[in-house]
Amino acid sequence: MQTGTTEAQGLLECDLVMKGGITSGVVYPLALVELARRYRFRSVGGSSAGAIAAAAAVAAEYGRQTGATADGAGFAGLAALPASLGERLPDGRSRLVSLFQPSRRTRPVLEALLGAARGRSAAGKVARALAPLVLAAPGCWVALAGLLLAGAVGALAARQEGAAAAMALALSAAAVLVLAALGAVAASAASALGAIAGNGLGVCSGFAPPGGDRPPPLTPWLHGLIQRLAGTREVLTLGDLERHGLRLEVTTTSVTHQRPFRLPLHPDDPVFFFREMEFRALFPAEVVDRLVEAGRAEEAERRARTDGRRVRLPAHDPSMVLFPRGPGLPVVVLARMSLSFPLLLGAVPLYGVDWTRKRNQRRRAAPELERAWFSDGGICSNIPIHFFDAALPTRPTFAIDLREQHPDHPLGAWLPANNASGIAQRWHRLGEGRAAPLRFLAAVVTTMQTWVDEMQLAAPGYRDRIVHVSHAADEGGLNLEMPPEVIERLAARGAAAGERLRDRFRWEDHRWIRFRSLLDVMQRYVAPTWTAHAPGTAGRAALLELLEAHRGRRGSYPVTGPQADCARAALEGVDRLVEATAATGGDLTERAPRPAPELRARPRV
Repeated sequence: MQTGTTEAQGLLECDLVMKGGITSGVVYPLALVELARRYRFRSVGGSSAGAIAAAAAVAAEYGRQTGATADGAGFAGLAALPASLGERLPDGRSRLVSLFQPSRRTRPVLEALLGAARGRSAAGKVARALAPLVLAAPGCWVALAGLLLAGAVGALAARQEGAAAAMALALSAAAVLVLAALGAVAASAASALGAIAGNGLGVCSGFAPPGGDRPPPLTPWLHGLIQRLAGTREVLTLGDLERHGLRLEVTTTSVTHQRPFRLPLHPDDPVFFFREMEFRALFPAEVVDRLVEAGRAEEAERRARTDGRRVRLPAHDPSMVLFPRGPGLPVVVLARMSLSFPLLLGAVPLYGVDWTRKRNQRRRAAPELERAWFSDGGICSNIPIHFFDAALPTRPTFAIDLREQHPDHPLGAWLPANNASGIAQRWHRLGEGRAAPLRFLAAVVTTMQTWVDEMQLAAPGYRDRIVHVSHAADEGGLNLEMPPEVIERLAARGAAAGERLRDRFRWEDHRWIRFRSLLDVMQRYVAPTWTAHAPGTAGRAALLELLEAHRGRRGSYPVTGPQADCARAALEGVDRLVEATAATGGDLTERAPRPAPELRARPRV
């Protein structure tokens, strides 16, 4: 690892995780700038919009570490970002909304989303959302013709003699009107779904080839931002970060596998490939060139291993490239794969093998590679606070949370003032009226998505390092058309959040809480288990028999001689721990931090 510049020397170190929230991410730049006055970032992560901020943070830290002096490099460039996003372009739109560029067919859907955000009441939101969809639908003009016909029939009915004839014609007019309206709605829905399906399952792909006078869409803009902050012309990769003690991790969600993944991928994760042609429609050419180079080099290295770690890779056609998990992975690829806001931004396709299919089990050397869709990281974990965590940390892992405005508190940034603060969890009320069932369904989906995050936010050793930034209903989220003054307000709250973490966080108190919680967890987890496996019990004899049965190359997951000796020593160490606890008579669970955390085995994500 290379040492940093004079500017970064003498700073404390921290890790940081940021929550997703689409345009609420404008909170982050000034928060990062304020934290960077005291801390040097080491590991940074996030989901969705938090992943954009994480990529920007490591790029700015890289620029600081390398002494980059170009305009827009380092944290000075990051400080200018909110004003840049609020800048008005020649067409009157802000730079923020210009990042989301739909295809010709999906433009009405984007207009519908923007219209819904403009509406104040529920009815207004529905009306504003439906109008562009209906007008753009293939059946719109059929519906208008139906309306004209209904009007003509109604006029004719008015001239008819006799109530029965008039009633019949009026009913016919009403039927034509209803059918025309239903046809328009059905046609608009079919048109919108077809347009999204043909655009990578999103209204916007995030990319367009360079050319013309139009501003860059999201992915080229983000790539340019990362390069400017880092102060380098070469595509910034994870390897570049590693050489300066920096680490970036983000979450993404494979809706095909129905589970989250952490990027970069772990060695235990499935092998994935990407199709070069598809990625050239999602990323700038130099990014894809670097990705292809890294993927092919990694595949060649993995196929050539002779050290017992050789990984069997499936045969594939030349258009497929191994998706790298090593140092050659570009930073912008991680960010884009995490911020595929469902439907607004298209998903990213990778290819893998479904080993549950019999045809693939029969042809293990040449199985079928199928497409897997990777979407927003926030689908499963919108604030992955568990990233970079340790039982006894050597530096803090901060987190920035985004929240809707609390009815009893002003908009701003909030950090628990003491260890008794931040335990109570906020309620989300459904309200009354006809819309309550819809709000109930929305709350069910939100609960499925966020319950783990919500419980972690209140846990001891977590809540004292998480700052919460609130926003109003017309701020952040899908409000793509926020005026400059709203962006400025959100950014200022971000600065306040960074200041609170920087100036109020107490490291020694945090270390004590983590140590105290660890002792509590160890006693609650180990003592009940060890009762049945103490020396002289049948449980201990069974463990030792298992150890001997798997020594050498026998059975599944065998152990070597040194590993078996290490296992025996570990058992004896736990024996001494349990004996010492019993001898002192102390109960480490008493007066321990609450709510009590739980130690359990779970898959790595």
